[in-house]
Amino acid sequence: MHSNIRQHWQLTILAAVAVIAALYFAKPVFAPFTLAFVFAIVLTPISDFWQRTGLPATASSLMTLFLCVLVIVVLAVLLEPVANGLYEKWPSIRGGMREMVWSLRGLLRDIDDVSREVTGALGSNSTGEAGGDAVDEASKSFPSLTELMFLAPALLGQVMIFLGALYFLLLCRSDVYRWLGKLSTVNSKAAALKFYEADRLVARYSLTITIINVCYAVCVALVFKLIGMPGYIIWGAVAGLLNFVVYLGPALVATAALIAGPAVFTGGMAFVPAAAYVGLNLIEAQFVTPTLVGRQMNVNPLLVFLSLCLFLWLWGPLGGIVAIPLLVWFIAVYDGLATLAEEEAATGTPAI
Repeated sequence: MHSNIRQHWQLTILAAVAVIAALYFAKPVFAPFTLAFVFAIVLTPISDFWQRTGLPATASSLMTLFLCVLVIVVLAVLLEPVANGLYEKWPSIRGGMREMVWSLRGLLRDIDDVSREVTGALGSNSTGEAGGDAVDEASKSFPSLTELMFLAPALLGQVMIFLGALYFLLLCRSDVYRWLGKLSTVNSKAAALKFYEADRLVARYSLTITIINVCYAVCVALVFKLIGMPGYIIWGAVAGLLNFVVYLGPALVATAALIAGPAVFTGGMAFVPAAAYVGLNLIEAQFVTPTLVGRQMNVNPLLVFLSLCLFLWLWGPLGGIVAIPLLVWFIAVYDGLATLAEEEAATGTPAI
């Protein structure tokens, strides 16, 4: 008995390691496919609307795909000035961050022997030399237009995988859910309905989070404008986008505001941008999002953190975007199937 349980867990762990390794090494394929799966879930209400109008499945999928691409193109056009601003200012921003790091290392060298050993292990040079070359090194490390052109074919291939996967997932979603329902240990039709319910739950969650983040971006931009922070529109847009990546995104923006504050203001005002952003983030995270999202979508914070770490390690920023919707979907499916199994066990008949 115990040996069977041990073998079961060993096989489960080996299977999990194999799946994670496959996701990591096949990132160019699995990452855009998973993103397409999340988009297909989020677009469930639109797909259901086209089906209710009586459109054929092919036309319905094409219309949904067209609307999705149209929204992405519009967003790209609207965010293009923000992207250009970040591209132009990135070398100076990174140079300022590098200068601050070297200044901190210079201070640490005078504290005690431990700090000297740490800076020696880091191979630090004189502060002046590092500060003088910071902007040049940052400029060299940022990809040039030629390097981006070489990356274009790979990026185009991933875009095609994303679009193709999104279309076929929209087209064949019913067949896929029926097939998955047959693999479950409960009534296949009832199981398929649980997949649809999970889709609607994640779609509602994603729409709510998107609205919250748009309003959050506007609030950050307005507050930064009031305190006189340059580039407040860029700050707002970046804050709204990074807020989709829970924990890590807000932490990055707060750190950037803490670094940028002394470069713009003097005295106590140097800490106002970071303090203002942290205050807005606390209001959003502790009051606005829990109120609008609701208790039924609450997920264990430890699972959120582990999922975020795993997908960030696997696929970088893209993994941070898909981590939470995937987690919410899997938990909803698991809870739904577990409820069906309990009902069948209690009644002795398959749930319908």
